[in-house]
Amino acid sequence: MAREKFQTLTEPMFYILLTLREECCGTDIMTRVSALTHGRVDLGPGTLYNLLDSFQQAGMIRETSVSGRKRSYLITDKGRETLGAEYRRLLAAPAGIKETLLSLIDEEIAKGPEGYICIKANAMTEGEVMERLVRASQAGVQVQLILRGICCLRPGIAARTENIHVTSIVGRFLEHGRIYCFGRGRDAVVYIASADLMTRNLNHRVEIACPVYDPEVRTQLLWILRTQLEDNVKASSLLPDGSYCRKVNTLAPCNSQEVFMETSIHRPEPQTARPEGFRRLLGGLTGRRKNERKGERRK
Repeated sequence: MAREKFQTLTEPMFYILLTLREECCGTDIMTRVSALTHGRVDLGPGTLYNLLDSFQQAGMIRETSVSGRKRSYLITDKGRETLGAEYRRLLAAPAGIKETLLSLIDEEIAKGPEGYICIKANAMTEGEVMERLVRASQAGVQVQLILRGICCLRPGIAARTENIHVTSIVGRFLEHGRIYCFGRGRDAVVYIASADLMTRNLNHRVEIACPVYDPEVRTQLLWILRTQLEDNVKASSLLPDGSYCRKVNTLAPCNSQEVFMETSIHRPEPQTARPEGFRRLLGGLTGRRKNERKGERRK
């Protein structure tokens, strides 16, 4: 039960355990967590001691000393294991992202025609990833790739990439997000990442990919992917011969970037029109200033 409760850690949980790699009392924990996070995580006594009690009951920390009301704690092996598992959920290139991607593709391959992969990135050139996607296509997995730039994998080739579709969107704004999705609906595994599917990103650079668990955020990310796949205004499809053609269909026009602008919570407030009297006042002041300058030049 305790393991299920702490299978994923909140920020306060993570930093408390991280701090307790060395013996600390409650006051020291609050001070060190604040220093580690530059004040972003501000632990109150109520939150701290409730979590310490839960950690202790779960066997993740142990009490080391008691002096009056002052109690000190230290992380246990079980706590270190939980801390390590939390860190490993964050994928890091060059050691972790590609291996996990290949494993997730294999899981979709095992589903056959029920499998689904949708990846949004800037470009794709990495050989192993492309070869695994070919295997997925041959197994009947539907593969949707939203790649603004270079794609070294040609889709739509019979018996090889016929289940792979590549969409490129070039619009008003530079497409730059990376979203990895494996599976459908509630069972979908969703990551956001810094890495494109390129050799330099996955094999030679420090890059990060993190899983998304929040249901609301997952829903929003899946909606972004779905909206971009429905784009038939700024989207083009990659053809088997390596050329691109505009997406044409009988659906209503959909410009995904305009859809995102219309639904954004960051839309600027509309500019209020200045009252007519205020405009006349500004005009009068401007005209007066011009006349004054003319007079100065005559002198």
